[in-house]
Amino acid sequence: MSRERTRRELPPVQEHIDKLKKVVEEGNYYGALQMYKSISARYVTAQRFSEALDILFSGSCLELEHGLVNCGADLALLFVDTLVKSKSPCNDETLDRIRCMFKLFPRVPVPPHLVDVSDDEDVHNLQESLGDARSRVENLTSFLRAAIKWSAEFGGPSTGYPELHAMLADYLYTECPELDMVRISRHFVRAEDPEKFASTLINFMGRCYPGEDDLAIARAVLMYLSMGNMKDANLIMDEIKKQAEAKHPELSESDLIQFTSYLLETLQRDALPLFNMLRVRYKSCIDREPLLNELLDEIAQRFYGVQRKNPMEGMFGDIFKETGVVRLVLSVGVLACVYQSVQPPPPKMFTAVTSPRIKLRDGRHLAYKELGAPREETKFKMIYIHGFDSCMHDSFFFHNLSPALLEELKICIVSFDRPGYGESDPDPNRTPRSIAFDIEELADGLGLGPKFSVIGFSMGGQIIWSCLHYIPHRLGGAAMVAPVVNYWWRNLPAKLSKEALSLMLPRDQWMLRVAHYAPWLTSWWNTQRWFSIASYISCDPNILSFQDKEIFSRLGYNDLNQVSRTFSYSILKFTNIMKQVSLVYHEVAFCFWKAYARKQGEYESLHRDLMIGYGHWEFDPLDVQNPFMNSNGSVHLWHGDEDMFVAVSLQRFIISKLPWVRYHELTGSGHFFPSLMVDEIVKTLFVGED
Repeated sequence: MSRERTRRELPPVQEHIDKLKKVVEEGNYYGALQMYKSISARYVTAQRFSEALDILFSGSCLELEHGLVNCGADLALLFVDTLVKSKSPCNDETLDRIRCMFKLFPRVPVPPHLVDVSDDEDVHNLQESLGDARSRVENLTSFLRAAIKWSAEFGGPSTGYPELHAMLADYLYTECPELDMVRISRHFVRAEDPEKFASTLINFMGRCYPGEDDLAIARAVLMYLSMGNMKDANLIMDEIKKQAEAKHPELSESDLIQFTSYLLETLQRDALPLFNMLRVRYKSCIDREPLLNELLDEIAQRFYGVQRKNPMEGMFGDIFKETGVVRLVLSVGVLACVYQSVQPPPPKMFTAVTSPRIKLRDGRHLAYKELGAPREETKFKMIYIHGFDSCMHDSFFFHNLSPALLEELKICIVSFDRPGYGESDPDPNRTPRSIAFDIEELADGLGLGPKFSVIGFSMGGQIIWSCLHYIPHRLGGAAMVAPVVNYWWRNLPAKLSKEALSLMLPRDQWMLRVAHYAPWLTSWWNTQRWFSIASYISCDPNILSFQDKEIFSRLGYNDLNQVSRTFSYSILKFTNIMKQVSLVYHEVAFCFWKAYARKQGEYESLHRDLMIGYGHWEFDPLDVQNPFMNSNGSVHLWHGDEDMFVAVSLQRFIISKLPWVRYHELTGSGHFFPSLMVDEIVKTLFVGED
């Protein structure tokens, strides 16, 4: 009865549309947005869906016309949600409305990233432009993905209406500041417009880094083939060859392009043995991207009926193929899968927050601390990135930097707990990319200005590569101190990586292979009691160089095993114990920091660090470009030649490929040398003294 009454009481929809239009034109955009939502909800409740759609469509178009992208996108998303609730069929009338809203999303050219970094205004404008572009792309993506899903459920093709895929692919390519060609390609292959896709790939060849062009083309062809679309796979390959013949003659010489051409010919006949021979012959170029092997498995299944491998077999085979004990390890793996502890534990909750924190855009918090001059009076601003199993309190640059140098250079140092450590919220979606933008948000939240320097130690030093790749325009300088190296970075020679990995303790080699090949087993591997866990986590003194042991002994850590046992205590228990025993200050602080670092559990801190640091990266640091072409900053790397955590041979190779990184190799030094030369490192970074 109440619903019938509502249906009768609601006025004609045009009255609302005219009224709301006036509200928008008066400039009350946010108020209008709330009114559009509430009024349309009444019509939905009354099951007058067509009128609700009229209101939402009108509101979205009006807000977008006035440049209110967030408001317009919200209403566009509600429009699609109402289509789903009303079970509206995918027809031309509705698609016309979606096309209309899509065309109103602004296309604003993003200024080139290579601005004059010495001009604060240019940097600020670039930062704002990039932020606006990301917001536009996220809003449109949410709208069109919802529309694609609706079209698939209510009358369109099972993969969604092709034109909607084409819209999204085109917008992502032209408007997104960070191109994700895998994502773009997934939509293009469903767009049924191979000519447009081919033109986009040709354009991409003029924008991408060396080595990305043939990969993008091969990926596109294999995506078509994995869907059984031989026609468009051949069409796009022919079109690319035709368009690239004059501009990119070197393309035909690529092994990956040759493989793709041979593959297209092979699939036209019943030639499974030849298909397998091609995969073996061109394995090195196929292995450049794991996705290619996945697509080839799908192609083999679709064209030749070959059942895909059991994922566990492939994963364990990759991990343990070097050992010759595959059967034994597979058995252990099966038991591990059954064993309940293979599931990572949830983060431990803590109630009392003892440090200041800032809130990020996604709702997470980062805890931080500051040292030095007030921000508004500083000459140099620096963010310190801590290492593995550490926290913002455990910083050489906080405790060993001389007060005189702090005062002389007027430095402000910010240290923070990385996600999952200490009192910073975990990030279940953490990647090498996300941590760089977390650092940028931290700097903006604290008002460090358009430029700041970064210093990272060990695992934190590895993160500097992400900063150099993703936020180079924000950096005034960068220092990597004994940075960790991922043995599986694409451009590292396999032989060199294998030799460097073999220098580690066997249990550490196993741990890193698990983190890389089977990250879902990382938590179990580092908590089980069947094998010795990693020396990194157990604090085995055998991983320390002679100099490292001297440093620890000088600070009072005479028995690292005793210290490591203290880690398992909670901070409260630890504090009570410390009142009853006499330890030197450094050892007390060391244990406290470790307990603090792990207060949310080892999975979100230590284990996720291993999975990210040694996992599959979206970029290779050896492809990073010099962000200081105008000599308005510098990048430094310090490393000890007796470092037992990271082989010096890896750093030497990296530096040979990146001569713009200023390399400082320390004879006779191990991993923890920074405690002996903090002032020298800071001076070198900020004033050039070496």
